Amino acid sequence: MFGPDGRLYAAQKARKRLVAYSPEGKESLVVDAVSPEDLAISSQGRIYFTDPGARRIWLTDSKGNKRVVHEGRIVSPSGIRVSPDESALLVADNGSRWVWSFQIRPDGSLSNGEPYHHLELPDGVEDGPIRSGAAGLVMDADGFLYTATKLGIQSGSSSAVRICTLYTWRPATQSSAGACAVTVSFRGSRSGCPSRSCSNLRSRG
Repeated sequence: MFGPDGRLYAAQKARKRLVAYSPEGKESLVVDAVSPEDLAISSQGRIYFTDPGARRIWLTDSKGNKRVVHEGRIVSPSGIRVSPDESALLVADNGSRWVWSFQIRPDGSLSNGEPYHHLELPDGVEDGPIRSGAAGLVMDADGFLYTATKLGIQSGSSSAVRICTLYTWRPATQSSAGACAVTVSFRGSRSGCPSRSCSNLRSRG
């Protein structure tokens, strides 16, 4: 994900760190001693990232100072995105059927967290752990949210109204959420999803 400074930021979970790449390809350490799954960047350069093992959401500022801004209530925090107006942080719970929503305070901390976007589950999941497999999140300029899940790519409005599910022959991944607008535009009339232009989609930090 690109930050406001033009650098490409990446989570290196196996190496327990976040890094950034300059336009010339030079790698720089942002923060270490963490286990990041996914990250989101605000226009102010604040980096939020998920840590499923510890059930935490972290915040790192532009100087590399990190702190926990949420812990414990989300079963397995995975995909994460800042809303287009930067008033809310959305976090996919891989271990339940929810995408959580938090209000972002002026200092970057979070408040009023609640399970907000309800996700469909695959058939038979009620017989075992309730796991949507929610991973990548992407939100377009109009506030529509796209979530990659085991069932497919699920779409919902900013008011948490479920729009549709694009069923896939295998579980959707974080990268497939990023390509969702193209899929919706191409298959919309056949899947029951409204056709939407891929130009409206942006992977906001």
